[in-house]
Amino acid sequence: MSFRHVRTKRETIGERRHLSWLYAARLAAKKEYDALVALYPKVSVPEPIDHNRHGIVMSKATGQQLAHTRLDEPDWYLDEILRQVKNAYGLGIIHCDLSEFNIFVNPAGCEIIDWPQFIKPTHPNAKELLRRDIDNVLSYFNRKYRIKRDIGEIINNIIT
Repeated sequence: MSFRHVRTKRETIGERRHLSWLYAARLAAKKEYDALVALYPKVSVPEPIDHNRHGIVMSKATGQQLAHTRLDEPDWYLDEILRQVKNAYGLGIIHCDLSEFNIFVNPAGCEIIDWPQFIKPTHPNAKELLRRDIDNVLSYFNRKYRIKRDIGEIINNIIT
């Protein structure tokens, strides 16, 4: 996301009239760090170590970016990704920007990165944003591997 449009897309900005880009980046880094702390180790995310100003120190994501990988067992990886989304939801976090570009896959499973735009399930648009996350993942697996799943069934499984 361009920092030009950050004011309209990020809740951390609020109603501020003037905002430096460095301060906006600092707020995003703090929010992402808070998400990682809440998720790790119950959800497969990089281990958060510390944050300072507009940066986060975390463990390196292991594996390869899903978008640039050919999977031998795509059904297994899709199930694993959806399990991580369900675990995050159970901890009160919805990613809100999930796609093949912020999922790393490795022989042990997957790691999900890039959490600064997360929301809580109590957010007024939570269901739509969760649906968009799931749709992004399902569309990718359908496009690349011809795997089809019922999005309604998956969402019901996640929220129950």
